[in-house]
Amino acid sequence: MSIHRVAGRRAFLAGGAAIVALPFLESIEMRSARAQAQPMARRLIYYYVPNGIHMATFKPTATGAGYPTPAMLMPLDALKSDFSVVTGLENAPAKPDGPGDHAAGTASFITCAHALKSETNIQLGISADQVAAKAIGSATRIASMQIGMSGGSTAGNCDSGYGCAYARNISWSDATTPLPKLTDPIKVFD
Repeated sequence: MSIHRVAGRRAFLAGGAAIVALPFLESIEMRSARAQAQPMARRLIYYYVPNGIHMATFKPTATGAGYPTPAMLMPLDALKSDFSVVTGLENAPAKPDGPGDHAAGTASFITCAHALKSETNIQLGISADQVAAKAIGSATRIASMQIGMSGGSTAGNCDSGYGCAYARNISWSDATTPLPKLTDPIKVFD
């Protein structure tokens, strides 16, 4: 097997795990084998792209159910009626206190809380995915799973005075507890 095929497979598993693993955990079971029909469990995915998206290829040009599918979402066109694209939001608390916009933006992505510029006094807030996990997580075998491509320490200074906990985590169970992500595709699968 060539090195390119192995590297390509690893990149696919690392990046695709966030999209593929969570929504299909229970759905791989055959539905006809169940004794009685059960309603489909609801899923929620927050997909963080830290360096941004070329919005012209992502944002729909019209609102409502019949919007034309933008280029970046074209692979999901057949599923368009199953999800919503929310645009036009501003996360003002994500603005940093001076340099450090990567850490401040990452920390505030789904907490909408302002990250304190500190390496040791970590204060943020519960993230939206954990609010949802408490509300609908009991309907699935795994209430919440954090998946990422790279890990790293949550201690120390990672971005202009912001602690690494801010720069490396988008999921928070409360104001002081970041939820580390799984980065090994085998562990995610297991």
